[in-house]
Amino acid sequence: SAAAAAAQGATYVQVGTMFPTLSHPEKVELEGVELMADVRAELSGGGGGGGCLLLGVGGIDAVNAAEVMARGADGVAVISTIFRQPTPAALRRSLTPLVESVAQA
Repeated sequence: SAAAAAAQGATYVQVGTMFPTLSHPEKVELEGVELMADVRAELSGGGGGGGCLLLGVGGIDAVNAAEVMARGADGVAVISTIFRQPTPAALRRSLTPLVESVAQA
Protein backbone atom coordinates (compact mmCIF):
# COMPACT_ATOMS: atom_id res chain seq x y z
CA SER A 1 0.00 0.00 0.00
CA ALA A 2 1.03 3.62 -0.41
CA ALA A 3 0.92 4.16 3.35
CA ALA A 4 3.29 1.24 3.89
CA ALA A 5 5.67 2.59 1.24
CA ALA A 6 5.58 6.04 2.86
CA ALA A 7 6.18 4.53 6.29
CA GLN A 8 9.30 2.87 4.89
CA GLY A 9 10.59 6.22 3.65
CA ALA A 10 9.24 6.50 0.10
CA THR A 11 9.12 10.09 -1.07
CA TYR A 12 6.77 9.34 -3.96
CA VAL A 13 4.47 6.58 -5.18
CA GLN A 14 3.47 5.92 -8.77
CA VAL A 15 -0.29 5.40 -9.00
CA GLY A 16 -1.87 3.81 -12.06
CA THR A 17 -2.50 2.77 -14.70
CA MET A 18 -4.96 5.64 -15.16
CA PHE A 19 -5.82 5.29 -18.88
CA PRO A 20 -4.88 3.02 -21.82
CA THR A 21 -1.22 3.55 -22.68
CA LEU A 22 1.16 2.71 -25.50
CA SER A 23 3.88 2.12 -22.89
CA HIS A 24 2.06 -0.99 -21.64
CA PRO A 25 -0.30 -2.19 -24.39
CA GLU A 26 -0.70 -5.54 -22.63
CA LYS A 27 -2.44 -3.83 -19.70
CA VAL A 28 -6.14 -4.48 -20.23
CA GLU A 29 -7.48 -3.88 -16.71
CA LEU A 30 -6.93 -0.26 -15.78
CA GLU A 31 -7.12 1.07 -12.25
CA GLY A 32 -8.44 4.44 -13.43
CA VAL A 33 -8.59 7.80 -11.72
CA GLU A 34 -10.61 6.48 -8.78
CA LEU A 35 -7.46 4.70 -7.62
CA MET A 36 -5.74 8.08 -7.27
CA ALA A 37 -8.59 9.34 -5.10
CA ASP A 38 -8.43 6.18 -2.98
CA VAL A 39 -4.67 6.39 -2.48
CA ARG A 40 -4.88 10.11 -1.63
CA ALA A 41 -7.57 9.30 0.94
CA GLU A 42 -5.43 6.51 2.39
CA LEU A 43 -2.48 8.86 2.87
CA SER A 44 -4.61 11.74 4.14
CA GLY A 45 -6.84 9.72 6.43
CA GLY A 46 -4.37 8.79 9.11
CA GLY A 47 -2.62 6.19 6.97
CA GLY A 48 0.65 8.05 7.37
CA GLY A 49 2.72 9.31 4.51
CA GLY A 50 1.36 12.84 4.40
CA GLY A 51 4.63 13.99 2.81
CA CYS A 52 4.68 11.24 0.18
CA LEU A 53 4.00 12.59 -3.31
CA LEU A 54 1.62 10.78 -5.67
CA LEU A 55 2.50 10.54 -9.37
CA GLY A 56 -0.25 9.53 -11.79
CA VAL A 57 0.94 7.21 -14.56
CA GLY A 58 -0.56 5.53 -17.58
CA GLY A 59 -1.96 7.24 -20.65
CA ILE A 60 -1.69 10.77 -19.27
CA ASP A 61 -2.01 13.54 -21.85
CA ALA A 62 -3.12 17.16 -22.15
CA VAL A 63 -6.77 16.11 -22.22
CA ASN A 64 -6.85 14.05 -19.03
CA ALA A 65 -3.98 15.34 -16.84
CA ALA A 66 -6.18 17.81 -14.96
CA GLU A 67 -8.61 15.02 -14.05
CA VAL A 68 -5.79 12.99 -12.50
CA MET A 69 -4.55 16.05 -10.60
CA ALA A 70 -8.07 16.81 -9.40
CA ARG A 71 -8.26 13.31 -7.89
CA GLY A 72 -5.22 14.00 -5.72
CA ALA A 73 -2.05 13.55 -7.80
CA ASP A 74 0.92 15.77 -7.08
CA GLY A 75 2.21 15.24 -10.62
CA VAL A 76 1.84 13.11 -13.72
CA ALA A 77 4.13 11.11 -16.03
CA VAL A 78 3.70 11.56 -19.78
CA ILE A 79 5.87 8.92 -21.47
CA SER A 80 3.58 8.12 -24.41
CA THR A 81 2.80 11.80 -24.96
CA ILE A 82 6.51 12.49 -25.33
CA PHE A 83 7.28 9.59 -27.64
CA ARG A 84 4.33 10.26 -29.97
CA GLN A 85 5.73 13.64 -31.01
CA PRO A 86 7.79 13.77 -34.23
CA THR A 87 9.83 16.89 -33.40
CA PRO A 88 10.89 18.94 -30.38
CA ALA A 89 8.58 21.75 -31.52
CA ALA A 90 5.63 19.35 -31.70
CA LEU A 91 6.55 18.07 -28.25
CA ARG A 92 6.49 21.63 -26.86
CA ARG A 93 3.10 22.29 -28.49
CA SER A 94 1.77 19.04 -27.03
CA LEU A 95 3.09 19.57 -23.52
CA THR A 96 2.23 23.26 -23.09
CA PRO A 97 -1.51 22.61 -22.61
CA LEU A 98 -0.70 19.67 -20.35
CA VAL A 99 1.51 21.77 -18.08
CA GLU A 100 -1.10 24.52 -18.03
CA SER A 101 -3.88 22.07 -17.15
CA VAL A 102 -1.80 20.59 -14.33
CA ALA A 103 -0.92 24.03 -13.00
CA GLN A 104 -4.62 24.93 -12.83
CA ALA A 105 -5.66 21.71 -11.09
